[in-house]
Amino acid sequence: GDIPVVVDGKPGVFRNGQWIFAEDAHWTPTPAADRRQFGQAGDVPVVVDGKPGVFRNGQWIFAEDEDWSPTPAPDRKQFGMFGDRPVMGIII
Repeated sequence: GDIPVVVDGKPGVFRNGQWIFAEDAHWTPTPAADRRQFGQAGDVPVVVDGKPGVFRNGQWIFAEDEDWSPTPAPDRKQFGMFGDRPVMGIII
């Protein structure tokens, strides 16, 4: 199913690698032509320091620019393993 996300203060969902956001106060979904494709089915969406990305089998892959180009393979971070679920937040 859909996974809820928030990027740049806009609520949205992540569906099989597609990011769909509420475009206005009436929660109108992003038109199909403007939806962002980043990730694939089975990925878990993450947002770190305002940067959208996905967690895939222990690998953290982030959008590198405003075109949402993925992190080059050598620069991806490995932390975790298959079956892990990322935890986001501030630990106090």
